[in-house]
Amino acid sequence: MFRPTRSFQAGLDTVQARREREKNSLSLRRKDREMKLQIKRKKIMSQNATSSSSTSSSSSHSQSNRNQGHGNKLSTDQNEQSKMMQELPRYVHGCFTDHKATIYECTQRIRQILSFAHNVPIKEVIDSGVIPRIIQFLRWKDMPQLQFESMWVITNIASSDKPEYTAKIIRDGAIPLIIDLLKCPNYALQEQAAWALGNIAGDGEELKNMLVTAGTLSAFKQVCKEQFDAKKYAVYTKEDEAKCGQSPENQYISLMQIVSWSLSNFCRYKESKQANLAEILECLYLLLNSADAEKLVLAADEEDGGTHQADSFGANIGWSFCYLTNNVDLDEPNSFLIETMNRHGITQRLIKLLHSKNVYTKNSVLRAVGNVLTGSDQYTAKCIEYGVLHALYQLLKFYLQYQQKSGARTQQQSDAKLKEICWAISNITAGPKEHVIAVIEHNFIPILVDVLKTSRSGPAQEALWAISNATSHCDARIMFYLVENGLIQALCVFAKNRFYQQQYSRQHDKLLLVYLECMENILALDDVQTHPFAVQFEEYGGVELLEYLQSDDSVSQGIYDKVVNIIKTHFGAEDEEGGDAQNGSNMDEVDISCSQNQQTGQFQFGLASNPSVQQSQQAQQESNAQSNTYSFQF
Repeated sequence: MFRPTRSFQAGLDTVQARREREKNSLSLRRKDREMKLQIKRKKIMSQNATSSSSTSSSSSHSQSNRNQGHGNKLSTDQNEQSKMMQELPRYVHGCFTDHKATIYECTQRIRQILSFAHNVPIKEVIDSGVIPRIIQFLRWKDMPQLQFESMWVITNIASSDKPEYTAKIIRDGAIPLIIDLLKCPNYALQEQAAWALGNIAGDGEELKNMLVTAGTLSAFKQVCKEQFDAKKYAVYTKEDEAKCGQSPENQYISLMQIVSWSLSNFCRYKESKQANLAEILECLYLLLNSADAEKLVLAADEEDGGTHQADSFGANIGWSFCYLTNNVDLDEPNSFLIETMNRHGITQRLIKLLHSKNVYTKNSVLRAVGNVLTGSDQYTAKCIEYGVLHALYQLLKFYLQYQQKSGARTQQQSDAKLKEICWAISNITAGPKEHVIAVIEHNFIPILVDVLKTSRSGPAQEALWAISNATSHCDARIMFYLVENGLIQALCVFAKNRFYQQQYSRQHDKLLLVYLECMENILALDDVQTHPFAVQFEEYGGVELLEYLQSDDSVSQGIYDKVVNIIKTHFGAEDEEGGDAQNGSNMDEVDISCSQNQQTGQFQFGLASNPSVQQSQQAQQESNAQSNTYSFQF
């Protein structure tokens, strides 16, 4: 997903070469991140299903499908399961009687059979021939409690990882009836319908397209438009009564969470038709901008930090946009997806969600926003305008503090998030110089340098990308600021930890090339008289690494050629003699801070606070009209 450099060749136009490298790397990085994203979400949803007493899953792909167990005691008692299976023929017979009470009781028993936590007997229930009859019960509007139980049966069948089971309920005509129930004025039935449709959509692109063709998105749009109405509250089981706490608000919250989860499954596959994508975006827009959803549902996400709500409303919204932004080419200058998101304020709303107290919301939205930042420079500029840098800075501080907590698992989680944030920043610094300046103004550089120097390999690598992209402009004003913040020392420490001696491996060549290009960019702006940058590289062991890479036979030819070129160009004998003959300025005395001009009110990086540098600048200006390269204004 990164747009920065991936391959290197001397003698090319720097701007053109950078663009080519961006295009070559974008596809591979995006595919790699999509694969990791799917694996990560599968783990999150599996953990949530295991830890929650209200939900159990009979599906191996739990990131898509849910089995609604509601913590029923029967679902954990194997002995009871065996007894109930023996009674299954009697329950099936009862469903075909004309006695409504018997029908309801037998349907409820079949639902309980399908709510076991393990070894759910879906095949046995289907083979009994009762499913077409249960689907007919969805038409019985005079018995909403029976409709509820019937929907629950269908939901659990659709949660299976066997496509033939889902195909069975589709062939028997369940889809139009489920969509009708999604529109009914009853929160309990709407939730069951949304749950079943989400399970079906999660079974594959073909089934998702079939649901879209049947008008499912239009029905979801109607639900997303609805405001909270206490009259729609309905409870038909003790389990649901316990879950909602006899509160209409809680049932509305539960419905919106399920709706947002279901919609995320509609986003998981690339949408080829623009009209369908527009409908999905409208549904998500309505959810994000619903006053009741924000007041009730998002507020529920924030309670206790939402640390146990892996499938919270905000997290589901984030996953939806994560899938959508993974499935389109964001590098196009006129992306329908991003243009629509920006025009309707969705991007700005997502960036606001980065401030959520819910950890799972932060995580999914961070990935979605990071994907948007891989797009064209104009889209990145919009994100900067909407405050993404402030949000990312707050997240960076949050996870740095989180990292200090004890526990290996906490460290691992924090490292993963630091890596995500540094990745997002690298996508910004890969843009024009103005974007790099914005990153500098938001005080990211000292933190990125520290991460590069002290963090584990994952975050440090992404920090290297972010900083290397910033140096690619070869702008002296930016470069001196980076060096003043300890970049050269951090680079040398990172290189020693990552590449030196026994740790070198050819699989790290791409990352090593990024390091060497960053080094070249810095040295290209070194003072030709005093060589302060080269001196720092020597002091901190950077030259030792170059010599090691030059002498190691296992080093690839590309790395070897790059190293030899750097040594000849910047660390040759003539350069050393010239450096020894001069007593120029010491970089440690240079003040390159971001200060505010009291007359103009503008920020500038400058050396004006250093008297010796003032004299040097004045002399330079007299001899060279273009010497004003150390200070600039915003």
